[in-house]
Amino acid sequence: MNNNQKTWGVLGTGAFGSALANVLTKNGHEVLMYGIAQDEIDDINSGCNRKFFNETKFANEHLISATNNLETFLNKVNTVILAVPSIAVEPLLKQVCQILGDRQIDLVNLSKGLEPKTKEFFSKYINSNFGKNISNFASIMGPSFAIEVFNQKLTMVNIVGRNLEFNQSIAKDLNNEFFYVKPYSDISGAELFSALKNVLAIGMGICSILYPGQNSHAGLLTLGTSEIYQVYKSIYPEGECTIGYHFSSIGDIFLTCSSTTSRNFTFGTQIAKLGIDQALKEQKLTIEGYDTAKTLVKLINEFNIQDIPFLRNITEILFDHKDHNLILDMFKKSI
Repeated sequence: MNNNQKTWGVLGTGAFGSALANVLTKNGHEVLMYGIAQDEIDDINSGCNRKFFNETKFANEHLISATNNLETFLNKVNTVILAVPSIAVEPLLKQVCQILGDRQIDLVNLSKGLEPKTKEFFSKYINSNFGKNISNFASIMGPSFAIEVFNQKLTMVNIVGRNLEFNQSIAKDLNNEFFYVKPYSDISGAELFSALKNVLAIGMGICSILYPGQNSHAGLLTLGTSEIYQVYKSIYPEGECTIGYHFSSIGDIFLTCSSTTSRNFTFGTQIAKLGIDQALKEQKLTIEGYDTAKTLVKLINEFNIQDIPFLRNITEILFDHKDHNLILDMFKKSI
């Protein structure tokens, strides 16, 4: 049992929010969750979240509860995990700020990539629009499928934010024998890698069909990671040289670009089989990498980014009708 018990809040009753709630209750913290789906709320109050984890109980079910009353939720918590779909971030935080008034909370963000409307990184978007109600802010990033976190499979992530003391306090609350959280401060770099890994995953999905094999997969992962680093250094020339070696960068890249569980990777496989037009028609879910690729094109032009032929080919397949079979034509050009 944790000697520094406190009550955490989780905005959202989805898979990853529930998984982190399980980590916190395992560590002896109380957790109050807020949601709008009454069946999920009822489940959580009975000790499980069957929508995502079947009948598996939370680690210490007596420490977790859920409500659909946002005001009640905010009155009971000071440290809050934001764990809702990216499209729900803006409307929910508007409600939160309206209820808080002049009060501030500590916010731990789980949203990755770009805010759907503004195309800003979430840290910038949230702090610019809702910063008056946020005393401390950080994001959790890294290779972390929710089902594995919930089932207490060893997972390693970064807590990324500019306030090192806050990062360390969050890590202390979350760390245990199966969930390791390492503080990290380069929020801009981490978010850039987190966003662009979804673009790379589309390309890796295409290549998994056209060029199957472990050799090609390892080589293309290396190439893609080095190109993302090239984008990073073009935008942040004074940025740190070790950005690519963190859980939030290479760790997230490896998981997202290697698994059919990844929507972006699967979308890439569909492009290879059906072509871009048909693959887009058959999509029912948001493909983050597709939208992020549009932002990547703007960055390439704005910063005159060179020497990223793999990423450039991915964007040309998505938007310029380049034949997906030519995704690796840069190798032929170099011969």
